[in-house]
Amino acid sequence: MTVRTIVLKGEGIRKEALAVAAITPGHLIERTSADKFQVHSTASGNAQRAFAVENPNQYDNDIDHAYAADETVTAVWCQSGMEIYALVPAAAPAIVIGDIVGSNGDGCLKKIAAADQDANVTVESIVGYSLEAVDNSAGGAVARLKIEVA
Repeated sequence: MTVRTIVLKGEGIRKEALAVAAITPGHLIERTSADKFQVHSTASGNAQRAFAVENPNQYDNDIDHAYAADETVTAVWCQSGMEIYALVPAAAPAIVIGDIVGSNGDGCLKKIAAADQDANVTVESIVGYSLEAVDNSAGGAVARLKIEVA
């Protein structure tokens, strides 16, 4: 089944702001001090559960159609339990169902390794839990991952 939406289950709160740089639907985002959106920039850092969604103003409304710098981005602030079609970076370690995921520092999500879960991970840095297995370790491009928001 081909998924063509970012929000798979749930509603969340939708907000809009200009993009600092290119943002792809599914990116984990953050608001800047200039009141713009950018991809979440701190690997394993605290994160609001906010994701860019497909552009309602594009004729194709495609999840792979990136927003350009200074374009108005539509995003959703998620509630716990929502399901999102997020992004995983190229060459990322394999992720299995139930893995904890957090920010990769580039808008994508990464598996939070068991060794990091005790000392380095806070509740605020856990974005969600994987709902599917994705092995993008040999991938040269980002991949999609279904997650349940923490």
